Amino acid sequence: MAAILLILLTWLAPMQQTAHCYALPEPYKHWPMYLDVTARLDTCTHNWYTARQFLEDDRHTPSIWSADFTPGSITEIADLASDYPGRTWLLFNEPELSGQANTPPEIAAVHVRYWSEAIGDNGTVACCGVLFYPWLGGYQWLEAYLAAGGPVPDVWHIHIYDANTPGEWNAVIDAWQRWNAEHGNLPTIISEAGSGQELHDYLRTWQRDGILAVYWFGINEASQVGGANVLSSEWQYLPALTGD
Repeated sequence: MAAILLILLTWLAPMQQTAHCYALPEPYKHWPMYLDVTARLDTCTHNWYTARQFLEDDRHTPSIWSADFTPGSITEIADLASDYPGRTWLLFNEPELSGQANTPPEIAAVHVRYWSEAIGDNGTVACCGVLFYPWLGGYQWLEAYLAAGGPVPDVWHIHIYDANTPGEWNAVIDAWQRWNAEHGNLPTIISEAGSGQELHDYLRTWQRDGILAVYWFGINEASQVGGANVLSSEWQYLPALTGD
């Protein structure tokens, strides 16, 4: 597993420690637009879907939203991990929230064990995609997950939306790292982040020990890559998709 982590670090950030990536929302998350946008961004992306047509692009980060929305059976997940080795798998999307993965930590602990065994040495396991709002239960969910015997992953992954400025961002990261120091001190991926142009631009060159990547949620308006502009202006941050 140490060798896989080394591969992850090398692939995600050949020129810098913390990679700047994107989590693609509607409509970009769907095939074939997802592959076109990923190629134009030319960085690591995820879309909360995983299938062979996405994994053919090595910039795709595979994921399992919940036990109800997976790439397939345990055997099929094992086959994908074997056929596309060296990827980091993001397990669960905000399982503490009813509108998202909505999975009790005791149940998640069982699923993560099976998924981790299926991925095995063919990939890196990142868990559990909680929203890092302490008052919404992310901390408590993770602690209950561990108390229930949930496997400690290779990497934590979390979401951060409660920071609007660089100072606020670093304060949230400091709070996370304090929790992390008491719970394995694992490498971390911010698998979703967002809150304004200033923060987006700051994070493009931001570095922090132990943070492998930040996936910014959202890109520029859809009309520049095809399809209807269905995104709110809140997420229209990236001028790089103008074709220039």
